[in-house]
Amino acid sequence: GAQDPITVYKAKNHQGNHWLRIMPLTQFGGPARGALVTITYANGDVDVRVVDAGSGYLCQMEPVVHFGLGKSTAVPQKIMVKWPDRQSVVMTE
Repeated sequence: GAQDPITVYKAKNHQGNHWLRIMPLTQFGGPARGALVTITYANGDVDVRVVDAGSGYLCQMEPVVHFGLGKSTAVPQKIMVKWPDRQSVVMTE
């Protein structure tokens, strides 16, 4: 739900391109699979990702959403996580 923690990662050493990784966690510390993560930039552009474990035999993907920011150093204006139970939390700049 909306009280669940969010982990935001920032690149400390990069090769010119920037990225943002977000890993929403449940109240029990597990990955919030099915959560919808939306970031909004100052220019109004919006990117959306879903926390997904993937599918396949004996494998799964890392439950982290990755946003490639390219050469931009601008911090997203807003990050919203909509949890599978339809509650949401918004973080602003």
